[in-house]
Amino acid sequence: MDVLVFDTESCDPKTPMVIQMSWCVYNTTDPMNNYFEKNHLIKDIDKNKQWMKYGHNITKVMCETHGDMFREVINDFLTDAEMADVIVAHNYSSDLCKIGKDLFDREMNTELNKFKNLCSIPKFVDTMKMCKIFLNTKKQMKNSELYEVLSNVDVNKDMLHDASYDVWITKQNFTRMNTESYQKYDYKNIENILNKYKSNNDNEKKSGINNKQDETIVSHIIDVGP
Repeated sequence: MDVLVFDTESCDPKTPMVIQMSWCVYNTTDPMNNYFEKNHLIKDIDKNKQWMKYGHNITKVMCETHGDMFREVINDFLTDAEMADVIVAHNYSSDLCKIGKDLFDREMNTELNKFKNLCSIPKFVDTMKMCKIFLNTKKQMKNSELYEVLSNVDVNKDMLHDASYDVWITKQNFTRMNTESYQKYDYKNIENILNKYKSNNDNEKKSGINNKQDETIVSHIIDVGP
């Protein structure tokens, strides 16, 4: 079974723009010899968007100097994701919405349609939900917290919110949780997740902290196309 584990970082939690994408791919029958990882900063960022470090140390200069073009990165990711049997992330609905928003903002309709097709396939696993089965808890655990519980080893707090390190943590968490809990995992169609996200945005709007653009973009991800 080929597994892809991914994570993203953004510039601001309220108006997300992807500034880093990382993922690894491995085969469960031969994880050591069939393994590769990719890590990209995004070069062509919107300089006008609000920029908050949001737990990471990524700067605009780092992205512009060491980054890659978003179109190249997302197409590389989509190719690897389409070939994977299972796609794993911690709280993947957040990452998927960030990617979908960027594709919509950039009017990358071809990639957006590929992304929506990928999201319609029930092969996503959320380790945040999976751990509730494995640990028999209702608590929504942070990725780092889950790692410390499963491994009894402290995370490197200086590296948290680096997407490549978070991918490594997620992979460790996923492989540590047993096959039984994995088989019981309730695969969900991503459209349901996005609809839930849209509902959450509606509630946030009532409280005065929602960006109107969030609702519009998520609707476009769910619909046939822009």
